[in-house]
Amino acid sequence: MAGLGTGAAPFRAFLQHLAMLAQKGQEVGPVYYYFGSRYQAAEYLYGEEIEAFILDGIITKAGLAFSRDGNKKVYIQHKMLEDSEALAKMLYDDEGVFYLCGPTWPVPDVYEALVNALVKYKGLDAKTAGDFLESLKEEERYVLEVCHQWNARCLSSAVLMKTARYISGIVRTPCELSTMSMERRYIVWICGEISIDAQSESVVKPNAKRVISTAQVINENVSLRN
Repeated sequence: MAGLGTGAAPFRAFLQHLAMLAQKGQEVGPVYYYFGSRYQAAEYLYGEEIEAFILDGIITKAGLAFSRDGNKKVYIQHKMLEDSEALAKMLYDDEGVFYLCGPTWPVPDVYEALVNALVKYKGLDAKTAGDFLESLKEEERYVLEVCHQWNARCLSSAVLMKTARYISGIVRTPCELSTMSMERRYIVWICGEISIDAQSESVVKPNAKRVISTAQVINENVSLRN
């Protein structure tokens, strides 16, 4: 899992789900968690919770990249390069799943890091490695939920927060609107402008031909993407 800034929000549910399985005695596979932001002191989102998951063994390894804390900027792709061998094995040999959520700008660097890992440790050439990653998209094993920017608006912040809690159950701020289905290995990340109908408490999707109510999201797992 790789999340930048508020892109880490959906992964809380993933990790909480895995923690629940572990508590029930079920085996949980290796989990590599990558998180990137500028300053650890101000922007390590859910830091205490993440550290607890690390201590409990839910997160096998955490690659934390705080780009402005040192003399040299470090991003999540640099942390991924440190784990190239493990990532190549999990994706190529163990049918692992890679998720990236957040802004679009790291996508090429993350892609290159994974291609280089497959080339170095699985003996593929760059084209074959790229084709392999593309094939994983069809299997929902290389999942990119990214957007150019987040621009949420509402008629009332209280209504937004109420609706947001209905949708995800784990929301702390409006920028963390998210919902996901572990069974489908699928994340629905709500991007672009969002407005809220104060009377019906419904999410109004821009350019959409219909209003998607929070009840529909909960009961029917409706995708909010076009």
